[in-house]
Amino acid sequence: RRSTPGCHNPGIRKELLVLVGTFLAATAIALLAGAKNLGTALTFGQIAFAAALVAVLLRPPWRRPASAGREGPPPPPPPKRRRTRP
Repeated sequence: RRSTPGCHNPGIRKELLVLVGTFLAATAIALLAGAKNLGTALTFGQIAFAAALVAVLLRPPWRRPASAGREGPPPPPPPKRRRTRP
């Protein structure tokens, strides 16, 4: 059976959508705010993209989508046992 090309991981798709959406939104906001030209607006989009990329990369593994190969937060440490005197 042949697999179709493309990304089959919804977690990665979501992260890519966030990055592209951030770039486009920041570019559009810069244009609407009165950027001198498209190059200036794209620069602001690039800065926002870089900030969003840092946020995506620094997110703890248990906060990423479960489909990205990670399962929930790490388990809590075992409770400390009290020593009893003999």
